[in-house]
Amino acid sequence: MEYNEIYNQLINEIPLNKSENVYGILFIAGPGFGKSTITKMLSSKLNLFIASNDAVRRLFNENNDVPETKELVVKLVIDRLHYLLENKICHIIDGDSEFYYDEYKRIYNSYNAKMIVIKLECSEETILKRLDNRALSFGKSDNKSRATREDYYIYLDKLKKNTNTIDNNYYVINTDTSYEEIEKQVDEFINKNML
Repeated sequence: MEYNEIYNQLINEIPLNKSENVYGILFIAGPGFGKSTITKMLSSKLNLFIASNDAVRRLFNENNDVPETKELVVKLVIDRLHYLLENKICHIIDGDSEFYYDEYKRIYNSYNAKMIVIKLECSEETILKRLDNRALSFGKSDNKSRATREDYYIYLDKLKKNTNTIDNNYYVINTDTSYEEIEKQVDEFINKNML
């Protein structure tokens, strides 16, 4: 399968709900921090499209004739972002934006779109517990798009070498708490940023 076929398959899933004031919600958070949980809450409350980075990796897993490389995954994620912004589709990126923050910022600015950033905070103990439970539930071999404990340590190592300068105007949500408390924080975020 060619790159364009995979790209078309990816964007065909995107509903064309145009908005006059386009924005994207991004995360600063590694594996196991709770991005997908927060993303689902936000999507249901704001009726936003979820641009899942795991979905991009899954496309490569489903098309075994196309080897997954980091460069191709990043290219698809960036090309999808351009598509969303060109078509004025408000969205949430379910993935860590930390290592591509400067590029994301440049892209959003080029479309005069608002980039809203949420930083997730969580204890390492909770993160590792989540990743271990996920590994038991899914198994890395069954679903290569799910992060593991090893991926978390790789993330920490990459973090030491990260050169992106992240602005301080992000919203913090602590995910090291109950589902109800997380939902309360999400509602506060919506009240402060979306109304």
